[in-house]
Formats: sequence, C-alpha cells, structure tokens
Amino acid sequence: MAVPPVEMYSGSFWNRMRKPLPLRTQVIRFTVVFVIVVFILAVLLQITHERMPDPKVTKPLPDLGFEVLHKYPFLFSVADCCIGSLNILSVFTAFKLYLLHRHCVGSGEPELPCNIPGVSRFFLSVWLCKENCRIELRNIHTIAWIRFITSYALLLLSRSIIMVVTSLPNPDDLCQNPPKIENRVKDILLTVLTAGAGSIHCGDLMYSGHTVILTLHLMFHWIYGAMVHWSFRPVVTVVAIFSYYCIVASRFHYTDDVLVAIYLTIATFIAVGHNADGAPWQLQLFIRWLPCCGANSREVAEDGVPVAIVIKNEEMMNFDGKS
Repeated sequence: MAVPPVEMYSGSFWNRMRKPLPLRTQVIRFTVVFVIVVFILAVLLQITHERMPDPKVTKPLPDLGFEVLHKYPFLFSVADCCIGSLNILSVFTAFKLYLLHRHCVGSGEPELPCNIPGVSRFFLSVWLCKENCRIELRNIHTIAWIRFITSYALLLLSRSIIMVVTSLPNPDDLCQNPPKIENRVKDILLTVLTAGAGSIHCGDLMYSGHTVILTLHLMFHWIYGAMVHWSFRPVVTVVAIFSYYCIVASRFHYTDDVLVAIYLTIATFIAVGHNADGAPWQLQLFIRWLPCCGANSREVAEDGVPVAIVIKNEEMMNFDGKS
C-alpha cells in the first residue's frame, strides 16, 4: 500500500493548491468543464424523458400559479425570444467590459479597418457608468466570464441530479403524448448544440433551466451591466420578470420550478463572487488536473502590459559615487 507523501499534509502543499491559476487558463478550462456538464445534462434529460409518469394515469399536480394565471401555451416561445435577446445583450456587455479593461491598462480604443459613422462610436467607444463602478476594471471581462460560466456549470450539474431523482407529471401540453426518441445520439447532440431547444425531452421538472439562464443574465447585468450603462438593470429586470410569467403561463414548468431556480441561481452567483484571482480556489482544484488548455502558473502578465524591472546594483552605485 502506497504511503502518501508527507508534503501532502504540509502547509506548503495546500499553499500551492490555493495559488490561483492564470485567468486565461481558468477561462479555457472552465469552458471545457461547462461543455462536459452540458453533455451530462443531455444524457440525463433522456433518462427523465423515459421516467416521466404516464400522462394518461397521472395528472399534473395542483399549482397556485396555474390557478391564478391564464393558460397561453405560445408564451413559451416568447420566453425563448427574451432569452435570446438577453444573450445578445450579455455578449455586448462583455465586449464593453473588455473595452473598459483596455481603457484601464492604457491600451486605448480599438479601431475598425473602415470607419463607419455612428457604428464605430457605438460599438468601440468606452461606456462607464461611474455611479455603479465600484469594481477594479483590470481583467473585469475575464473575471465576469469566469463567474458566469462557473455558476452556470454548477447550476446545470445540480439540475441534472435534482430532475432525475424525482419524476413529476408534466403539465406541458406537448408532453401529454410524449414522442419517442428514435436516435439518442442525435438527440444528445441537438441538446448540446441548441441548448435543448431542438431536442426531445419531457419530465425535466423541479428545476427550470430557462429560469436559470434568465436569472444569470439578471445577476450579470445587475452587477456588471450597470457599470456599462445605468439602463441595463431596469431593462433586464423587467424582461426577466416577464419571462418568468411566460414560463408559468405557458404551463411549461410548475411555479415551484421557477422559484427554486431563481433562489439557487442568485445564491450560487453570490457564492462564487467577484475576485481578482477568478473563481474560488476550491473550484480551481477541479481544473488543476487538466493536462491541457493553459499553464498552471502565472509566468507573464495576463493583461499584456509590458513590465519594467529595475535592478539596483549597490557596487555600481558606489563606483559612480567615487567617480
């Protein structure tokens, strides 16, 4: 039986484990982990589809939201459109955060090959809402992405477990006569490539995936979007609340599914937090073992700013003084 090395129990070992990985490495590796989690979710969605109670035997559960809100099945497509709009806005905000980072390190504004009046100014100018800017701007775009993608991966992984352990009757009209999955590999790939929109799956209840991404966008813009423009907070808040209504009114999820997802998403996003070192060191432990996708040590400045090192030679100073 192999005896673990003594240094594993020493302070130096854990100090090395707590040493933050380069931000660029975290971006790449956490994105890889996110893709793996999405594949796990796609496989478990097929299990929940097969385990869903027979709609002819088990009716949907009583729901206060269903009793209060009228049923409009088409509203689920509206919720999808809202999510698509927030996706675009989040990408735009992330790019503006990158411009803020460039402004902070003195790189200036990028320029297009051809100057288009109005377009260049809108997309490439630096937006900064000083009333809501309380966070260090250096590497803010990278840290914001790490926080977003790690929170999303944790939430999808927990959703995969929660929805498969307990099967509930589906209230959605489309799942009252659930279609049979003919090609499982194709369905898994469609789930990954279309975020579930183009695949067949029923029974993924207790935890609304649509609500997760909506609330993530809400938290992202509540903290980072407000740094770019003051209007992002109220606009995204209204869109998110309206989308929650659409999800329940379309009967695609129970009200509990939405409420649980809102709470867990907010709690996870706050727990991950904003840190100059990226993700919490406990989460970084899970990506240190990856043999690829970046270095494990910070050998160069990650913001690309040249660093000047001045070495004082006492002998030379003494020689100059004598002369």
